[in-house]
Amino acid sequence: PRLGDVSPAPPADKALMRRKLGRDVEMLPLDQAFRTPPEVRPPEVRADGTLAVRVAKDEAVRKIGLDIANHSNVALRIKKVKDGLVSLHNQRFPGMAIQAGDLILEVNGCSGNAEQLLSTIATADCLDLVLRQDSV
Repeated sequence: PRLGDVSPAPPADKALMRRKLGRDVEMLPLDQAFRTPPEVRPPEVRADGTLAVRVAKDEAVRKIGLDIANHSNVALRIKKVKDGLVSLHNQRFPGMAIQAGDLILEVNGCSGNAEQLLSTIATADCLDLVLRQDSV
């Protein structure tokens, strides 16, 4: 082969990967596997003690991954963190993890109305969250 020629990678053996990892594995093209969405940024603790977090939906992960409940009609209380954008955030930034008991006070600049917060979470692809960490 000449310099610059690229041989195709051998096909992934999903059965072998399943045996080694104990679960099914979805193989992504390299450009997707190593891509960090440009919208993602490190979380920030604001002067008022709230936590500002940005998460972004993409082709692979569309769900925020939270069980949430209305909190006094003005915020959302996190009941449980499941697989999704928030668990990925927690893996990337374990020191600023979002946990059960935290309150979502604002989503994409919207605050004060729990139904509007839910609607924004459901429809927007990029979510700027402001939380008060208030573990139960």
